[in-house]
This record gives sequence, structure tokens and C-alpha cells, in this order.
Amino acid sequence: MFKCQRCDRQSRSREKSVRVITNEVQYEHPSRPFAHPRRNEDYRDDPGGSGPQIVQELTMCGACVAIITAARAEEQVEREAETLAQQQTLRVPMRVGPNGANGVRSAPQSAPVGGQRERR
Repeated sequence: MFKCQRCDRQSRSREKSVRVITNEVQYEHPSRPFAHPRRNEDYRDDPGGSGPQIVQELTMCGACVAIITAARAEEQVEREAETLAQQQTLRVPMRVGPNGANGVRSAPQSAPVGGQRERR
């Protein structure tokens, strides 16, 4: 049995808890020369590196995990949509004027109103 750290509800018997990472930071571990000794007094270097480090982790019930997962999925969809919109604005092709004049940029064609497609 456990107590959910999000909703403060006492769990039922044999209900499984889920540990959810709520906050993490990027941490860079420095290299450590002569960090790992061996039997023959031979030392190896620890190269170090970077990666996420957990700052806060909560124990939650299944209902709270479902709420958190849905919220994170919505945030991910919004981030992907924003990234896609930024990529599309960067890919505006240069159009030549109606008479083929060099250096003249006409305005990009706007999308049809109401989401309707142009028929060919």
C-alpha cells in the first residue's frame, strides 16, 4: 500500500504504484583520470559525459498517471505542430513576377478559405 503523492489518496491493497519523473536537468560529468583501479595497480580513466539527472520523482496511482500521460501527450502534439508550422514558414518558395522579371518576389499564395481544395 502507498499514498499517491499527487492526489494524497491511500491506495488499495495490491494496487501497483508508478514512479513518475516530474523534473530533470541536463548534467555534465567531468572526466576522472585514474578512477578505476585494477588488481595490478593499473588504473583506467573515466571519460565522463553528459545526460539527464533526476531532480524530482513522485509515486502516483494509476488514475493520476493516466491524467499526467494524457497531458504530456497533448503537450507533445502541440510542440510537434509548432515545429511543423515553423518549418513550413521557412520553406516559402521564391516566385518570379507575372512577366518573368528577375528579382521580383510576388506574395506567397494563400491557402483556400475554409480548408477547401482548389479543383484542377
